[in-house]
Amino acid sequence: MVLACVVALVALGASLTPAAASDNSYKVTRLVSDQANKAAHQDPNLVNAWGLVAGPSTPWWVANNHSNTSTLYDGNGNAVPLVVTVDGAPTGTVFNTGASTDFIVKSGAASGRALFLFASQVGIVSGWNPNVPAAG
Repeated sequence: MVLACVVALVALGASLTPAAASDNSYKVTRLVSDQANKAAHQDPNLVNAWGLVAGPSTPWWVANNHSNTSTLYDGNGNAVPLVVTVDGAPTGTVFNTGASTDFIVKSGAASGRALFLFASQVGIVSGWNPNVPAAG
């Protein structure tokens, strides 16, 4: 009886394996690289990317640790022409949903809630708002 149950379980497991494997499969498409001929698109700013985030209606934002930038891409890996300078070697980024009134960025007379926040390797937390010019 025990042997019959084991054989039945092994047979059942063998019959489920091909279906389970196909349900868990995926295809890798290399969209962007800083190196030539490694992906569909090349971007020299995309060096040691540590963070990836998108808001509900924004492109994908990437925190590039070794180029001190954040670069933006659409879902096909096409670069958006905005490149944001991020001091201190960024290690991550988040989208600020708007529920928070914290994280106000200022430059001269302009100010506004940071839509994207960046944490850096040297401990700087910085923010970006399209209506606030970069300090500098």
